[in-house]
Amino acid sequence: MVTPVPKWAFRAAVAQVLSRVPGGPEVRYVMQRYVTRSLPFPDHELLGRFQIGVEHLQAIRRHAPNFDLAKSHFFEFGAGWDLGMGLFLRAAGVGRQTMVDLNRFVRPNLVHHALARLRAFVASPPHDFDTTGLELSRLPTSFVANEFEVDGALRELGIDYRAPADARRTGLPAGDVDCVTSSLTLEHVPLPEIRSIFAELARILRPGGLFVSKVDMSDHFSHSDGSIDSWHYLRFDERTWGLLNADMLYQNRLRASAYLDAATEAGFELLEVDRRYPRGCDPDTAPLPKVHPTYTAYKDRRDLLAHKLYFVARKKG
Repeated sequence: MVTPVPKWAFRAAVAQVLSRVPGGPEVRYVMQRYVTRSLPFPDHELLGRFQIGVEHLQAIRRHAPNFDLAKSHFFEFGAGWDLGMGLFLRAAGVGRQTMVDLNRFVRPNLVHHALARLRAFVASPPHDFDTTGLELSRLPTSFVANEFEVDGALRELGIDYRAPADARRTGLPAGDVDCVTSSLTLEHVPLPEIRSIFAELARILRPGGLFVSKVDMSDHFSHSDGSIDSWHYLRFDERTWGLLNADMLYQNRLRASAYLDAATEAGFELLEVDRRYPRGCDPDTAPLPKVHPTYTAYKDRRDLLAHKLYFVARKKG
């Protein structure tokens, strides 16, 4: 009897193959658009991403209540397919944004879709979606542009989209940025590169500027395979995980302390640290998951069990 391949393992294998096919982002777009049909993002996922924008705004209000968004320069790395965070911050009144991606992912039709859904969410807010400060008048009614017109159309919205671009070397002047946002990106970046990115963020932020970030530390294969949990990928040794961990869906498996240590090493002052856990998981009493001995070295069980991290940091000075 042939044992069926687990869903997560099949996805990992497909990602490995596609990571080696020439045409990277274009192949990935075609697969997600026409095969898995995960693009454009469904409403629940788009709303979740806009909710992260709400968290960012609330954090800014808590720690910089006198922030003038209209006169501020925001920087986001990991802009994505539809620039949803850029559109959200535009609706909030942010006057200037620089958004970068290591590869050029943006697609005009996906930007238009995200814009249309954001307008709908603001006009008729879903449950628990805080629209404080969001104004439809700041958003266009549509986004119509071909591939050659995208950058110019985005600049009209105050968004300077740069891709391919490296967040370790932005080319921006020192102290030019008021706030950095990072939304579900850092978990896809190796630790040495995270340290380099944080050093660059500390350089481009003005003294007193904020860095707000949400990180998803769960095994991303668990999002589509209910047979595995958030910590499933922690059971593999580095060599085995290296065989499973495709460039296209790279996951660094870092725990919260690694990100926080990198931020403090770069000179940031941590203002808020919020470790989050799966529903029903009490970090003080929950049984520890099966993990490779590499991870049993974590002395803080809360650090091991946390599957999400939200932090707010400030550049000193």
